[in-house]
Amino acid sequence: MTVQHQPNCPTAAVTTEQVQQIVTDAIAAEREALEVRLVEQEHRGTRIVLNWYDALKGERKDLKRSAWLAMLWHFLVPKPTTVAIAAGGLVTLLITAFGVAMAYRANVLLERQNARIDVQNLLSEAQRRATYLSSELASLVPLIQAERDKAKLQDGQIFTLSVGLQGRVSSVAASLRPYKVIEIRDGTPTTAAPASTNSLVQSLVAMIGFDSGDKDYYSMYEQLLSPERSQLLILLLSMNVNLKEIENLDLSYAIIRKAVISGNDMTEVNLNNSFFESFRFEAVKLSITRMSRTQFNRTVFKNIEFDNVAIFDSKFSIAKFEIVKFNMITLEDMKKSVQITNLYVNSKA
Repeated sequence: MTVQHQPNCPTAAVTTEQVQQIVTDAIAAEREALEVRLVEQEHRGTRIVLNWYDALKGERKDLKRSAWLAMLWHFLVPKPTTVAIAAGGLVTLLITAFGVAMAYRANVLLERQNARIDVQNLLSEAQRRATYLSSELASLVPLIQAERDKAKLQDGQIFTLSVGLQGRVSSVAASLRPYKVIEIRDGTPTTAAPASTNSLVQSLVAMIGFDSGDKDYYSMYEQLLSPERSQLLILLLSMNVNLKEIENLDLSYAIIRKAVISGNDMTEVNLNNSFFESFRFEAVKLSITRMSRTQFNRTVFKNIEFDNVAIFDSKFSIAKFEIVKFNMITLEDMKKSVQITNLYVNSKA
């Protein structure tokens, strides 16, 4: 079939096959353009990746361009829904952190209150014991002095108390039980940083104007101590009382600084869990003496005899041994059972 045109028409004759080819090409071009738009407008992540992979294997540059644009728009440019979810999550995080900060502040205040209650209880107990010790020492001193004057001793001579007075001293020492001790600090209080706290929570705590540090002028010993037993020991030493003859003398948990024990016999005396600092044991017999879990800081042992002494888990820091004799225990055995730092030895073992 041939289409005839008028003689005055410049268009040449077009066959039916040519018309069909033109229509087919137009449809194919439209389909390719639609495919490019669909690839570029794809919003599903898996489908975008598959389209991008297929486009890389193909030869069509327009499909590659559309696949790359879809990848960039989907994975690099945030969508409104993503922004909204992220903003909501951030707001929730801030609200939660603020709540945690307020709860943390309340917990710290409660801990401070509990600590102050503990300190108040310790101070009350210390005051009660100080009153008791003062009354007991006030009654013991004249009794010990009277027996000393009666014995007509020379200066520095060790003497033995009467049986009744020995029992009274022993009962007083047993009643002075250990407790936690606080120490008042001088100067500007230090601020302790809270432990294991999130930085965001710390920032919020600072923003709401709360300082979580401890600004009290005191520190508390973790170890139980008995300062009253220390004073009793110093009293007995100052009056040259023979400690060996006082049965069941319990001086454990004592805390003694800058003192000297000279020429005394501390056989079977209980010094467990005590604390000695800048102390001197000179010409002292330590026989069956209990000295386990005791700390000796800057302590000097001169002309000492360790005879079957129980001395396990103790600590010697900057200790010095001069003319020391060991019976039933050697220096090497003692090193195995205690912690020693900077030991200076000039001993006879």
